[in-house]
Amino acid sequence: MMSPNKRSDDIWLFGYRCITLGMSLFATQHLKKRVARGKEDPIRWPEKQGHATCSRPQGRLVWLHAVGLGEVLALRGVIDGIGEARPDVSILVTSSTRASAEAFEKNTQANVIHQFLPLDIRRYATRFLDHWQPDLVIWSEQDIWPNFIDHIAKRSIPQVLINARMNTASFQSKTKARPLFRKSYRAFDLVSAQTTETMEHIQRLCCRDDVRKDGSLKPSAPPLTVDQQSLEPLQAMLQGRRVHLVAPSHANTETVALEAFHKVLAASPTDLLIIAPRDVSRANSICDMASGLNVSVRSRGDEPAPTVNVYVADTIGEMGLWYCLASSALIGGSFSEIEGHNPWEAVQHNCGAIHGPRVQNFEEDYAMLDACGGAIRVETAEALAQAWQTENWDTTTDAAQDLRRKQAAKVDVLIKDLLDLLDEKDAA
Repeated sequence: MMSPNKRSDDIWLFGYRCITLGMSLFATQHLKKRVARGKEDPIRWPEKQGHATCSRPQGRLVWLHAVGLGEVLALRGVIDGIGEARPDVSILVTSSTRASAEAFEKNTQANVIHQFLPLDIRRYATRFLDHWQPDLVIWSEQDIWPNFIDHIAKRSIPQVLINARMNTASFQSKTKARPLFRKSYRAFDLVSAQTTETMEHIQRLCCRDDVRKDGSLKPSAPPLTVDQQSLEPLQAMLQGRRVHLVAPSHANTETVALEAFHKVLAASPTDLLIIAPRDVSRANSICDMASGLNVSVRSRGDEPAPTVNVYVADTIGEMGLWYCLASSALIGGSFSEIEGHNPWEAVQHNCGAIHGPRVQNFEEDYAMLDACGGAIRVETAEALAQAWQTENWDTTTDAAQDLRRKQAAKVDVLIKDLLDLLDEKDAA
C-alpha cells in the first residue's frame, strides 16, 4: 500500500508538472524576449528547450550542473578531480546564465562540454536526456528542478547533490511545498552540504538522516585563469603603485570602498583602486559614484595610467587578472543584503581577503578564515582605510593558503565517493 507521504509527494509533483506544461506554451516567446534584452545567447538559446548544439562523446559521461557564474566556477575542482582519476570519462557542464557560460569558457579545460540547462519542462528534459544519456548526474548548490530529478530517477541514473546550501529563509520557503521538495531530495543517492545549518535543514525537510557535511567546493577550485599577455604590461604599468581591489562589487560595497579610498589617497596619492563590478553594465554608475576622482574604464580601452585613481574593470572572464594585480580585495556584497561573495577566489591568487559584516552566504568559510588570520573583517570605511594602509598581507595570505589546503582535502574524499557511484552503475 502506498504511504501517505508518497501519495502526497506524487500529487504535488503531478501539480508541478501540470503548471510547467502550461508554461511550455509560452516558453519560446519568453526566451526570444530574453534574447532581445541580451539575457540569453542569441545562437545557443534553443539549448534551453533541450536542443543540443554539439554531439555526445562516446563512452561514459558525467553531467554536472550549477546555476550561475560563481557556482559553476566552483565546480572546476571536482571536474579536474574526475578528469584526473577517470581520463576516459567525458564531462558535460550545464548552467543557466549567459555570464556563467562566458566565464566558464575562459576558465576550464578545452575538452569539457558546456550547454545551457533546459527549462524544467518534461519534454525538454526528455529531449536533453535522450541526447546526452549521462552515467552520473551531479547537481550543485541550490538548484533543484523536480521534473528533471524525477525523470533521471525513473531512468535509474545515479544523481547526487553536492555543495548544497540552504539558509533559514530558503528552508522556510521550501517548507511551504515540502512534499514536492521532499520527493526531489529523497531521489538523490548522496547529499553533501556546505554547512551544518544546511545539513540540518535538508534533514528536516526531506526526513533523511544520511545528509553529510563536506564544506564548500570553492577552496578546491583552481585559480581563475589569467591572460599573461594582459597581465605583464599591466604589471609594468603599475610598478611601484599600491593596488587595492573591490570584487565582485555592488553599490553598497563601492560606497564604503570609495569613502575609504579618499582617506588613503590623502596619505598615499599614487595608490590605485580597481573596482570589478558583478554586473559589468554598471560602469557609468560607478563613474558617477567616484565623482572628483580620475576614473578610467576597461571596456572603453582605457588603461590605469599614473594619473588614474580608480580603474573600473567591467569585463567578463578577467577577474583572475585583478586578483593578481592587487595586494588585497574587499569582497563584494558584504555590506548589504547580498550577504557576501566567495572569498576563495582571492585567496587562490594570494590576494588578501577583506570583508564587511554581512557574509551569511559563506558564513562558515569567513569564520574559519577570520579565526586563523586568513581574512580581515572591517565594519566601517575608516577600518577599511586602515587595513589598506597598514595590513601585512603576506601573513594573511599564508594563513589563508594553509586553511585552503585543509579544506580542499575534504573535497578529494567527496570526489572518490562520486566516482564509486559511477563505478557501481557500470557494474550493475
